[in-house]
Amino acid sequence: MSAQSETSPAPDSPDHSPQAHPAPEGTADSAAAAAALAALHGEAARHFCDCATRMTELWQESVSSRSAASPGLLESCLRLQVGDEIEQLIQYCRSLVAREEQALRRAGMRRFGQAWREHKRSHARLLRRLERRARHCATEPPGELARNVAMLLEDYWALHFPDHDRLALSLLALLESGEAEQALAIEPPDAAGSTADRR
Repeated sequence: MSAQSETSPAPDSPDHSPQAHPAPEGTADSAAAAAALAALHGEAARHFCDCATRMTELWQESVSSRSAASPGLLESCLRLQVGDEIEQLIQYCRSLVAREEQALRRAGMRRFGQAWREHKRSHARLLRRLERRARHCATEPPGELARNVAMLLEDYWALHFPDHDRLALSLLALLESGEAEQALAIEPPDAAGSTADRR
């Protein structure tokens, strides 16, 4: 997913099957989506933790390099390392977002218009912020950049999971139990949403 796009490139699956008596959208897939999301959360937590740890170590290394005999050379090496880490992180996050949004689509999350739009916007904000940091790699001190990326990951994780992922899992659980009307009542209507946001 690019930083300017709030949708993943994965094609939408049909909203209705050709069965004579189809189940409500998402009911059959919500349990599988919940399992997929749980697996993705575990994977992302480990990846983000590892990346934040490496970034923190690079920041600490930049602090200690100020008293080194060749601080300029060390700073250049750190800049290359930080740039590589950010690029790999961006590629991973694009893949993560695409897989998560695909699972949510298949489970019927689009029925909850506002929650679905805000979920995608949170993903898009993360990618925009990471790509903005990548553009600063040539000018921002590498130690500060590394620390800022580590803090960005911490902030994202602290907000996205409770505000978006947990809500999505709750809504999908209600769909799975057949309580679609109750699930829809939890999600406030948002008539201002664009057609693109519903993809």
